[in-house]
Amino acid sequence: MRKTMRTRIFFYFLIVSLSGILLTSLSILWGFEGRFNNYLLEGREKNINLIKEEILNEYKQTGSLQSDQVVSILHDQAMTENLYYEIYNSNGKILIETSSMRKMMENMGHRQDSEANYNSDTYNLSVDNSIIGSLQVYYQEELVAEDFSFFQAIKRYVYAAAFFTVILSVFFSILFSKWLSAGFNKLSVAVQELQKHKWNTRLNVEELTECDC
Repeated sequence: MRKTMRTRIFFYFLIVSLSGILLTSLSILWGFEGRFNNYLLEGREKNINLIKEEILNEYKQTGSLQSDQVVSILHDQAMTENLYYEIYNSNGKILIETSSMRKMMENMGHRQDSEANYNSDTYNLSVDNSIIGSLQVYYQEELVAEDFSFFQAIKRYVYAAAFFTVILSVFFSILFSKWLSAGFNKLSVAVQELQKHKWNTRLNVEELTECDC
């Protein structure tokens, strides 16, 4: 009976603690994944806005949509941010493009995403409510190699923390089950003695909260 009671208490504690660990770990992973995706989206939008502002500034100063500075930023984002662009004038003629760099970088081994699907968005470029051209952006929804590695590392840390927490929960479940069942066992023994008409049986109340484990 002692083992049965202790086992039941142990499993109750274990179920509660493991449920808490599971819910907490999943909440952390889901929360981090959502925040990380938002961070990547905000970064992509910031880079696109940087290109748009540079093109518009160049047009206001020189009347042209292209410059060495624009080309430099486009190439930099293709190399570091996995963002590729095509710039068109108001007649739909392509002026600058870096989308061809994707294949070149894959051949050079800088990218391992040759089979990945790219999405594209088109932005109108306008000055004083007059459309002067358009900007087409190619990007990946999936995590690129560097971002994927970082996210996987965070997941490993969460899994490792959850694993060690499970070990601790098992240890404390055993400890608490012994502590809680100790008083019940002493009380059960005293009741059995009284049932045998041993009226001189004594039980110290303080002993009910002591653990003899």
